[in-house]
Amino acid sequence: MILLDVTDLGGPWTTLYQGTVVVSIDHKGDWDVLQHTGSTRDICTELS
Repeated sequence: MILLDVTDLGGPWTTLYQGTVVVSIDHKGDWDVLQHTGSTRDICTELS
């Protein structure tokens, strides 16, 4: 599962990935999902 904060590119959101995820993390610790394979679930959407 990846949790992105409001400061992260594309954040905030919570997505459950089942498969492979490639991310980049900058010097401030901000995440960016570059690519993924497999299934995803948008947890925020499911809870709203």
